[in-house]
Amino acid sequence: MTLEEYFNCCLDLDLNLQPGSSGEYTLHRVLYPKGSEMPIIPVSRQAELMGYAYRTIILDKEYRQYDLLRNNQCIMSSVGIEMFPLYVPYVRARGNVLVGGLGVGALAQLLCEKENVKSVTVVEFSPDVIRLCSFQNKKLNIVEDDFYKYLREQDLGRFDYIYFDTFSDGADHYGSVVIPMRNYLLDNYPTIPFDFWNEDQLKSEYVPAAVDNHSNGLHV
Repeated sequence: MTLEEYFNCCLDLDLNLQPGSSGEYTLHRVLYPKGSEMPIIPVSRQAELMGYAYRTIILDKEYRQYDLLRNNQCIMSSVGIEMFPLYVPYVRARGNVLVGGLGVGALAQLLCEKENVKSVTVVEFSPDVIRLCSFQNKKLNIVEDDFYKYLREQDLGRFDYIYFDTFSDGADHYGSVVIPMRNYLLDNYPTIPFDFWNEDQLKSEYVPAAVDNHSNGLHV
């Protein structure tokens, strides 16, 4: 699937969520009228490595964007440039898919509508996010749990693809989270393909504070 075809799927996506608040989370809806200009490719390391430059489009129909805020800070959005990093997992996902993090539910819904995806299991830590952003689909199973705990306690052999749609505010996210989980999966489930959200960008910004802390057994 080309990037253009993927964005057509995104623009046709109707999350149909109700704006509201639950706990420390708030869900906003923003309407882009027909004829609006919307960025779809960000200025990022991932886009650069994939050979894409910053790009906008003119919408040929109304688009409903959803923003998920935690304590008034946006942590996930269905705006075009936030959907771009999900192009890779959308293309690579097949069979029984495991996703860490629900967000506004855009990736989960896209995957549920994909023909070669049999099931989508989403592990989401926050009941408030589930309350605001979950939806019904026969392929979908939402599990309320810590994703990293789930990965180490469950038999992942039943999954055909794993995607980490998670991020923390820590400056060392790549070293403290991505590298250990990459090593864990490569050591224990070498045949299951997996990807991390915006990994190329995180990797390009990573400067190990102490090489010995992160590089033992590192697979790159």
